[in-house]
Amino acid sequence: MITNALDNKPLPVYGDGKQERDWLHVNDNCRGILAVLERGRTGEVYNIGGSHVDQNIAVVQRLLGMMGAPETLVSYVADRPGHDRRYALDCTKIQSELGWKPEISLEDGIRQTIEWYQDNGKWLADVRAGEYLSYYEKYYDDRVNALNAIVGSGSTLPAHKQHA
Repeated sequence: MITNALDNKPLPVYGDGKQERDWLHVNDNCRGILAVLERGRTGEVYNIGGSHVDQNIAVVQRLLGMMGAPETLVSYVADRPGHDRRYALDCTKIQSELGWKPEISLEDGIRQTIEWYQDNGKWLADVRAGEYLSYYEKYYDDRVNALNAIVGSGSTLPAHKQHA
Protein backbone atom coordinates (compact mmCIF):
# COMPACT_ATOMS: atom_id res chain seq x y z
CA MET A 1 0.00 0.00 0.00
CA ILE A 2 2.79 2.40 0.89
CA THR A 3 4.78 1.78 -2.27
CA ASN A 4 1.68 2.17 -4.42
CA ALA A 5 0.80 5.42 -2.66
CA LEU A 6 4.38 6.67 -3.13
CA ASP A 7 4.02 5.95 -6.86
CA ASN A 8 0.50 7.42 -7.05
CA LYS A 9 -0.86 3.99 -8.06
CA PRO A 10 -4.19 2.43 -7.02
CA LEU A 11 -4.35 0.76 -3.61
CA PRO A 12 -6.39 -2.47 -4.00
CA VAL A 13 -8.80 -3.09 -1.12
CA TYR A 14 -10.72 -6.38 -1.00
CA GLY A 15 -14.51 -6.13 -0.95
CA ASP A 16 -15.77 -3.34 1.30
CA GLY A 17 -12.47 -3.18 3.23
CA LYS A 18 -14.22 -3.78 6.55
CA GLN A 19 -12.24 -6.91 7.38
CA GLU A 20 -10.71 -6.46 10.83
CA ARG A 21 -7.12 -7.30 11.57
CA ASP A 22 -4.94 -7.19 14.68
CA TRP A 23 -2.04 -4.98 13.58
CA LEU A 24 1.42 -5.57 15.07
CA HIS A 25 4.71 -3.82 14.34
CA VAL A 26 7.51 -6.18 13.28
CA ASN A 27 9.74 -5.01 16.17
CA ASP A 28 7.01 -5.88 18.68
CA ASN A 29 6.58 -9.27 17.00
CA CYS A 30 10.32 -9.93 17.33
CA ARG A 31 10.27 -8.86 21.00
CA GLY A 32 7.34 -11.24 21.55
CA ILE A 33 9.22 -14.14 19.99
CA LEU A 34 12.27 -13.33 22.12
CA ALA A 35 10.11 -13.21 25.27
CA VAL A 36 8.77 -16.69 24.47
CA LEU A 37 12.26 -18.04 23.78
CA GLU A 38 13.72 -16.55 26.96
CA ARG A 39 10.86 -16.91 29.45
CA GLY A 40 8.21 -19.17 27.91
CA ARG A 41 7.42 -22.63 29.18
CA THR A 42 8.37 -25.50 26.88
CA GLY A 43 5.38 -26.84 24.98
CA GLU A 44 3.16 -23.82 25.70
CA VAL A 45 1.52 -21.69 23.02
CA TYR A 46 1.70 -17.91 23.29
CA ASN A 47 -0.31 -15.60 21.02
CA ILE A 48 1.59 -12.48 19.96
CA GLY A 49 -0.77 -9.75 18.83
CA GLY A 50 -0.79 -6.00 18.61
CA SER A 51 -4.00 -5.19 20.46
CA HIS A 52 -4.67 -2.77 17.60
CA VAL A 53 -7.74 -4.24 15.88
CA ASP A 54 -8.89 -2.05 13.03
CA GLN A 55 -10.57 -2.39 9.66
CA ASN A 56 -8.33 -2.67 6.60
CA ILE A 57 -9.99 0.35 4.97
CA ALA A 58 -9.45 2.47 8.10
CA VAL A 59 -5.75 1.62 8.08
CA VAL A 60 -5.50 2.42 4.37
CA GLN A 61 -7.25 5.77 4.93
CA ARG A 62 -4.95 6.56 7.86
CA LEU A 63 -1.90 5.70 5.76
CA LEU A 64 -3.07 7.93 2.89
CA GLY A 65 -3.70 10.78 5.33
CA MET A 66 -0.21 10.46 6.81
CA MET A 67 1.30 10.47 3.33
CA GLY A 68 -0.79 13.36 2.08
CA ALA A 69 -2.11 11.13 -0.72
CA PRO A 70 -5.67 11.32 -2.02
CA GLU A 71 -8.29 8.75 -1.00
CA THR A 72 -9.14 8.46 -4.69
CA LEU A 73 -6.19 6.03 -4.87
CA VAL A 74 -8.33 3.43 -3.06
CA SER A 75 -9.48 0.83 -5.58
CA TYR A 76 -12.06 -1.66 -4.34
CA VAL A 77 -11.50 -5.10 -5.88
CA ALA A 78 -13.48 -8.33 -5.75
CA ASP A 79 -13.19 -10.02 -2.41
CA ARG A 80 -11.45 -13.37 -2.13
CA PRO A 81 -13.75 -16.37 -1.67
CA GLY A 82 -13.91 -17.28 2.01
CA HIS A 83 -12.09 -14.11 3.10
CA ASP A 84 -12.27 -13.94 6.90
CA ARG A 85 -13.92 -10.83 8.30
CA ARG A 86 -11.84 -10.75 11.48
CA TYR A 87 -8.44 -11.93 12.68
CA ALA A 88 -7.65 -11.07 16.27
CA LEU A 89 -5.81 -12.77 19.10
CA ASP A 90 -6.25 -13.05 22.84
CA CYS A 91 -2.78 -12.19 24.14
CA THR A 92 -3.63 -12.33 27.84
CA LYS A 93 -1.35 -15.32 28.42
CA ILE A 94 1.86 -13.79 27.03
CA GLN A 95 1.13 -10.54 28.83
CA SER A 96 0.41 -12.11 32.22
CA GLU A 97 2.96 -14.94 32.16
CA LEU A 98 5.86 -13.30 30.31
CA GLY A 99 5.22 -9.61 30.89
CA TRP A 100 5.22 -8.90 27.15
CA LYS A 101 3.00 -6.34 25.49
CA PRO A 102 3.31 -4.34 22.28
CA GLU A 103 5.17 -1.06 22.67
CA ILE A 104 4.68 0.56 19.26
CA SER A 105 1.26 2.07 18.62
CA LEU A 106 -0.42 1.47 15.29
CA GLU A 107 -0.07 5.15 14.44
CA ASP A 108 3.66 5.22 15.21
CA GLY A 109 4.21 1.91 13.42
CA ILE A 110 2.55 3.15 10.25
CA ARG A 111 4.54 6.39 10.42
CA GLN A 112 7.84 4.51 10.92
CA THR A 113 7.06 2.15 8.04
CA ILE A 114 6.21 5.03 5.69
CA GLU A 115 9.45 6.77 6.64
CA TRP A 116 11.44 3.57 6.07
CA TYR A 117 10.12 3.22 2.53
CA GLN A 118 10.69 6.92 1.84
CA ASP A 119 14.28 6.64 3.10
CA ASN A 120 15.06 3.39 1.25
CA GLY A 121 14.10 4.16 -2.33
CA LYS A 122 17.23 2.51 -3.73
CA TRP A 123 16.46 -0.74 -1.95
CA LEU A 124 12.91 -0.69 -3.30
CA ALA A 125 14.12 0.08 -6.83
CA ASP A 126 16.60 -2.82 -6.61
CA VAL A 127 13.85 -5.20 -5.45
CA ARG A 128 11.56 -4.10 -8.24
CA ALA A 129 14.40 -4.52 -10.74
CA GLY A 130 15.04 -8.06 -9.50
CA GLU A 131 18.43 -7.37 -7.88
CA TYR A 132 17.57 -9.68 -5.00
CA LEU A 133 17.41 -12.61 -7.43
CA SER A 134 21.21 -12.68 -7.68
CA TYR A 135 21.33 -13.36 -3.93
CA TYR A 136 19.01 -16.35 -4.33
CA GLU A 137 20.93 -17.61 -7.33
CA LYS A 138 24.20 -17.36 -5.41
CA TYR A 139 23.00 -18.98 -2.19
CA TYR A 140 20.11 -21.24 -3.20
CA ASP A 141 20.59 -22.50 -6.77
CA ASP A 142 23.62 -24.53 -5.69
CA ARG A 143 22.92 -24.80 -1.96
CA VAL A 144 25.31 -27.62 -1.18
CA ASN A 145 28.36 -25.88 -2.64
CA ALA A 146 27.32 -22.51 -1.18
CA LEU A 147 26.87 -24.01 2.30
CA ASN A 148 30.13 -25.93 2.04
CA ALA A 149 31.87 -22.66 1.11
CA ILE A 150 30.38 -21.03 4.20
CA VAL A 151 31.33 -23.98 6.44
CA GLY A 152 34.92 -23.48 5.36
CA SER A 153 38.09 -25.11 4.32
CA GLY A 154 38.08 -28.81 3.84
CA SER A 155 34.94 -29.70 5.76
CA THR A 156 31.70 -30.56 4.04
CA LEU A 157 28.13 -30.93 5.14
CA PRO A 158 27.11 -34.42 6.26
CA ALA A 159 25.40 -36.38 3.45
CA HIS A 160 21.98 -36.23 5.18
CA LYS A 161 22.15 -32.40 5.21
CA GLN A 162 23.04 -32.09 1.52
CA HIS A 163 19.49 -32.76 0.37
CA ALA A 164 17.72 -30.26 2.63
